[in-house]
Amino acid sequence: MSNKQRLGPPFNTRRLSARARAESLSSTLAGRLEGEVWIFGYASLMWRPDVAYIDRRLGIVRGYQRRLNVWTIRARGTPEHPGLGFGLERNENGSCQGVVYCLDVQAREQDLAALWEREMTTGIYRPSWLTVETGEGNVEAITFVVDEAHPQYADSLTQEQMAAAIAGAHGEWGSCHDYLRHTMRELGKLGIEEPELKTVFALVEQIDGD
Repeated sequence: MSNKQRLGPPFNTRRLSARARAESLSSTLAGRLEGEVWIFGYASLMWRPDVAYIDRRLGIVRGYQRRLNVWTIRARGTPEHPGLGFGLERNENGSCQGVVYCLDVQAREQDLAALWEREMTTGIYRPSWLTVETGEGNVEAITFVVDEAHPQYADSLTQEQMAAAIAGAHGEWGSCHDYLRHTMRELGKLGIEEPELKTVFALVEQIDGD
């Protein structure tokens, strides 16, 4: 298989309809609105949550890992130059540190609708309730887990291939490089070590600096 075929973007990816997003949100929230609703962020939601919250904590999810495994051909890339975004991927030996937010009940309905429009544009994620361990106890939080059967899922890329995709990619939401930079900066502020991502980021900086 050629490199172009292996790294080809998902040209057939379509946006979910407003009805499909609403059904996904309703299904996710079924039976859960009586108590607190938490959201776990592991990439852009860490530094741009865009939700009103009453509590914010550092947390960790076991059995998953943060990876650059989502092709983006609109938000931070194009069909001609697809970028890469983050997805939370199942890994029984892995773990992922991030930030968990308890939503303000007064703004919860509108914030969740906006969050679904942002994260569930194409259905690349499976909204899942995962246990997040925090210093103040465990919470159950909505977490956007990557759908490995979706055409946007990017599997088995080398660090060099990740960097090549990210460098120079731009989309409706801006630069893919900036997206990675902001995420790495936030991870640093939180004291979260991600050696593989540091290597990819250094490669992107080298490519875009040439």
